[in-house]
Amino acid sequence: MKMLTDYIGFTLKEIILIIAIILITVYISLPQFTEIGGRDCISKNEFAHKDCSVIAEEIKKYNSLNNNFVQDTYMVEIINMEFFSFYENATTTINLLKDPWGNRYEHDYKKKIVFSKGRDGKHTFNQGRKNVFNIDDEYVSYIGALRLVDAKLEVNPYKGNYKNISDTKKCFDILHLYFNKDVAIPVNGNLDLGSNTIKENYYSTIDNDASIATFRYYEKTIHHNILAPSDLNSATNIPIQNSKNSITDFGDLSQFLNSCYAWGNDSTEIIIKYAAGYTSSNPSKKLLIAETNFINICGAKNNKNKTFYESNGSVGANAEHEDGAEQSDNPILIKILK
Repeated sequence: MKMLTDYIGFTLKEIILIIAIILITVYISLPQFTEIGGRDCISKNEFAHKDCSVIAEEIKKYNSLNNNFVQDTYMVEIINMEFFSFYENATTTINLLKDPWGNRYEHDYKKKIVFSKGRDGKHTFNQGRKNVFNIDDEYVSYIGALRLVDAKLEVNPYKGNYKNISDTKKCFDILHLYFNKDVAIPVNGNLDLGSNTIKENYYSTIDNDASIATFRYYEKTIHHNILAPSDLNSATNIPIQNSKNSITDFGDLSQFLNSCYAWGNDSTEIIIKYAAGYTSSNPSKKLLIAETNFINICGAKNNKNKTFYESNGSVGANAEHEDGAEQSDNPILIKILK
């Protein structure tokens, strides 16, 4: 009687040996396949972040070398540049570059970020991570955290006479604050947070104290820290105006008679009109003095500035309260606006 092994041409020992070799091979290879699959799953966000970082650096170079800025969603301004994709492990052009989920990398000019839409393939522009479609996004900012880059003061531009009570309404200063990206009109426009306490207004070497305040103030030299001028509380504790127009576009002078707070020529500029009667031309008022006082903005990554946030196009309580200022940078001399 013939055995099954006689028909297939192998002995039982040979079959067992072949099966054993297959099992050993699978056993040895399985961890490698598992590692590849796990690495692919875990690292997609990391790869996307690295790709975004490379693109962000190229945008910075382009912006610094040209009289133009990358503004297009798909970055057509740098479409001919070649990029090394960490995920694809190859060099390609921006229009062919895909993220780990098969989507093109995109650019949000308002937020100054390069991003991958992540696993869900969705993104809401000019919004932070709180937006449901942006939670899984990977993005890199090529301009850094929100910060103050310049400050200018109009001293009594309507030449009101602070000594004449009937002329006080035309007597006020206007402060212009310039940021590195679109900024929301704050809910609280008071430059010293309504308090003259050292903790709120004075620069401290203790990080927790420094990050609580909205601004740090300096007098004469950038090394001489000062309390917020005491009259700033009354001068700038003013109502919000839901206008995107510049104060200079409001028209009739009567529009100035109530305190104003608005965007300037664009959404990177905040204009703060001091209350009637508050001008640094009046020596009795303790206000910011142009060409004398320095200012910068406070903030920390884990304790962001509580007054100024990146703009999502809304004002007041509807403004984006997620991406606040994280760093102060160097103090800025308050200049006279000419």
